[in-house]
Amino acid sequence: LADDANNNINVFKSKHFKNINKIRDTVKKLPILPVFMDIHTTVPIALSICDNFTRDMQQSNQWMEKKHEKTYDLIRWRATIQEHYISFTANFVTFLHNLRSSSSSSSDTKGSDN
Repeated sequence: LADDANNNINVFKSKHFKNINKIRDTVKKLPILPVFMDIHTTVPIALSICDNFTRDMQQSNQWMEKKHEKTYDLIRWRATIQEHYISFTANFVTFLHNLRSSSSSSSDTKGSDN
């Protein structure tokens, strides 16, 4: 967002920036922003570097809803993640076994042709 108090550019109140409500709705649903590896920040903290982003805006719920923040808590998803992991590894091992079986049977056929 291009926000500059010195040049009177305020993207939060500008008539030219019509998509601010769509952006606000999207970031409300995805309030946690990855920064680097396991380092993250929230949308209000990231927007606080904008000149025209006020403390009132930061403390209001227009940029972040607490209910969506819960979906980022991996402890709540542990059972689901574990089920997916077990299913994936079982399927992967089956795939490798089938691949190994098919490659050994094809080499057996080539050896019997000679």
